[in-house]
Amino acid sequence: KAFRRASDDGLYQYVGATQVKYIPIKETVELELGNDPEVMIKPVLMDWQKLEIKFDQHGTVSGWTTKETWQFEVQNSKEIEVVLDIRRNFQGDWSLATQAPHVKVDANKVKFIVPLKPREKQTFTYELTTRNGVNVTR
Repeated sequence: KAFRRASDDGLYQYVGATQVKYIPIKETVELELGNDPEVMIKPVLMDWQKLEIKFDQHGTVSGWTTKETWQFEVQNSKEIEVVLDIRRNFQGDWSLATQAPHVKVDANKVKFIVPLKPREKQTFTYELTTRNGVNVTR
């Protein structure tokens, strides 16, 4: 169970709970406590295109590329600063174009870290290019 300090006089507020089998002493643990109703993350697919369609000698599609443009609207309605950890999973041969700070976690996952001040609202976008079939470059 997790609690947070709700007031200066030592009162705590219940935040959430999760099932954990064992946590070794002095180890770090990440708890998934669910969505916070005072923090909004709204992903919107703005554009989707299928490009570079290739055919084999029988007229069957053998390769294609898709481009997706995503816009994220994030908002903090709390009176305290929050840091959002937004993770997106992608499959296959993909590349990402964005101005937003991000970290490639592994071959299929990207992490966006977005600090938000109290009552702050931000947007960021990214363009995902995915190559399939004979269009794969790696």
